[in-house]
Amino acid sequence: MDLDLSIDAPAEHDASVMLLGVGANLGDRAANLRAGLLRLANDGQIRVEAVSGLWASAPVHAAGGEFLNAAVRVRTRLDPSVVMGRIKSVEAAMGRTGSGGDARPLDVDILYCDGMQRDQADLRIPHPRRLDRAFVLAPLAEVCDDALDPQAGRPVAQLVRDLLPGLSPRATRIAGPEWFLVPGPGPEGVLP
Repeated sequence: MDLDLSIDAPAEHDASVMLLGVGANLGDRAANLRAGLLRLANDGQIRVEAVSGLWASAPVHAAGGEFLNAAVRVRTRLDPSVVMGRIKSVEAAMGRTGSGGDARPLDVDILYCDGMQRDQADLRIPHPRRLDRAFVLAPLAEVCDDALDPQAGRPVAQLVRDLLPGLSPRATRIAGPEWFLVPGPGPEGVLP
């Protein structure tokens, strides 16, 4: 699903592709994910290109109930540290408080940014636990295209096929990418 939610979408030749993982286990989880992505993309600096289906999973090292998770492919000219700052602002605006172990209305992680590797105190790319969690890998397979994992030196899609069957807890696909559509006239809804 190609979604251009921005007014001034970054040109493809000079923008980075980021793969994000999103999750929520408080409130109307799907609505929180949708609202968080719309807030992240609202100024045209970040363009949502593809959204995976929704995947349900038990929480891992987090309080609260079942998570809904998705992966998102975005394109932006912004540096990943700027994007991470925006992510933290959106999470706070959506009601996220406390530590990483708390239940959360919205959790967004940068999983990959092109072939970049970055190891800073507040930002590690690729995400250090991306290959250990079914709720990350299952939706990621739907949006990763031909992305390469810079640490493994292999296509992300191949890593997903190899690693996903052995991971626990499992993730279950409960909806296709239409979860991101806003109900509206007609059977398919409208893009936000």
